[in-house]
Amino acid sequence: MRFKEPAVLAEFWRAHPKAIALALYLDHWFKNNTGHDGMVTDVERTQEEYDRIYKTSPYLGPRPHLAPQSRAVDWRSIEFKEEEILSAVEHMNHYWPRFDKKPTLLYHKVGDGAMHLHLGAEV
Repeated sequence: MRFKEPAVLAEFWRAHPKAIALALYLDHWFKNNTGHDGMVTDVERTQEEYDRIYKTSPYLGPRPHLAPQSRAVDWRSIEFKEEEILSAVEHMNHYWPRFDKKPTLLYHKVGDGAMHLHLGAEV
């Protein structure tokens, strides 16, 4: 597993243990099934960052990245093919379902064509 910058690595180890476990599992799955890993780009956000992103204050919607003990990990990679992402999403949502019926893993493309994955642990 690679990290965008050293600060994101520190955030990762402060995340909720279930989010860490799911991220480590997903990284292992990617390496075994695609031959490469992704880059973790985001783990923690402050309330101020949420306010700025969603242009409202205070933002009161879902905040899975809220520190301390974030329960979400975001990944990005230009190396993954779309079928690899779809396979990972199907696998994670099948074997690691959430009781709140939200997806454990979802994805979308970002402006530069990279695949952006959102891994969310229910805690």
